[in-house]
Amino acid sequence: MSAFVGTLAFAVATLSGLTPPTDPCLVFLPPGLTKVVEARFNKHRLPTMHDNAPFDIEYEKKHGGDGCLGADRGDYNGDASPDFALLLTRREPNRDEPQTLLVAALSDGSGWKMNVLRDWGAAGRDRLYVATVPPGRYQRTEALDDPPTQPGEVDLIESTFDAVATGVTESSEIVYALEGGCWNHVWVSD
Repeated sequence: MSAFVGTLAFAVATLSGLTPPTDPCLVFLPPGLTKVVEARFNKHRLPTMHDNAPFDIEYEKKHGGDGCLGADRGDYNGDASPDFALLLTRREPNRDEPQTLLVAALSDGSGWKMNVLRDWGAAGRDRLYVATVPPGRYQRTEALDDPPTQPGEVDLIESTFDAVATGVTESSEIVYALEGGCWNHVWVSD
């Protein structure tokens, strides 16, 4: 019976033009969230698996992932509701405006609160990633000689909730955590 209902729902969605997403970056995003993101960031689009380099996708799959390096879910504010971290790519490249944005979407029970955590500027989207990391202690890499200079940048994060990790594959990692209502970040590798 449930297989019939699932097949019927797929057929209705397909016939009505509402093709269910199959891309691993889109399939787990709630429809309400995608609508909010598309309205608020209308010059950018949601991530897809093929935004990343094929060898990074394969590496991620070989290590138990689904191939999506542009979206992840966690509980970033400790309310036991799923939150999402997304890499949004500009629809039409324009060197005078942000090309890739790291956005945290926090569920507040009745909607979504959007937080732009990073503007990646002209960094190539094909090598960027986002992931959820567990609560823990994240310390600034010793490879960086200068003290933190960016707004929200700290030497140490001791997160009690999930945190967002982002960077360039095989190169860097920045951890973002919500602490006291503010997003702080620490460069853990460079």
